[in-house]
Amino acid sequence: NSTVNTLPVAPPTYSTDATSPFYLMVKQVYDASLTLSDDQKAMAIFWRDVPGVTSPGHWLSIVQQVMKKVETQLDKAALTYALSGAAINDALITCFKAKYHFNLLRPITFIREVKGYGNWNTFIGTPAHPEYPSAHSSLSAAAADVLTELFGKPNSFTDHTYDYMGLAPRTYASYTGIAEEAGMSRLYAGIHYLPSIQAGLVQGRKVTSNIFSK
Repeated sequence: NSTVNTLPVAPPTYSTDATSPFYLMVKQVYDASLTLSDDQKAMAIFWRDVPGVTSPGHWLSIVQQVMKKVETQLDKAALTYALSGAAINDALITCFKAKYHFNLLRPITFIREVKGYGNWNTFIGTPAHPEYPSAHSSLSAAAADVLTELFGKPNSFTDHTYDYMGLAPRTYASYTGIAEEAGMSRLYAGIHYLPSIQAGLVQGRKVTSNIFSK
């Protein structure tokens, strides 16, 4: 079972103390929202995925682009799709199990109701499920590690998933780098804390490690 031993460590304990780890991680999201660069905004939009192909679909698009670039043979292509799909599926299962185990509130709730900034809003819409860990991070790390395991580390990769929507393609030095950007895009979007992103990345890597250890 690739979801065994993948429950992340607990997030920082809820606190309204301005010096607490919890309060400071919320502050990080709030502060980032005030100074977003054009590239950070582009990153959040590129990885929004709805509207679009959805986050699993985005990674399957990346898988397809990688295989086209290296002219993958049919048997390896079939294996790649199967392992990528399994990793993404299992990462989401274990991620959502953790989400409802920890049931952590989203940044927008704390910022509006506790900090008192009632007019504050996220850069993209907030998903209607618990915050911790980040599903984007979990499934991205799982899929990225499948690609690294099967194809090695690329010199560079350019993602053209959203050319059809008029979004500029984005270039990365590694598949891991793609996953890390997908995760960080959620902080810039205002919908995830950094510890959630980090926990999701670790969780996704554990899922793929379990798959390849069988």
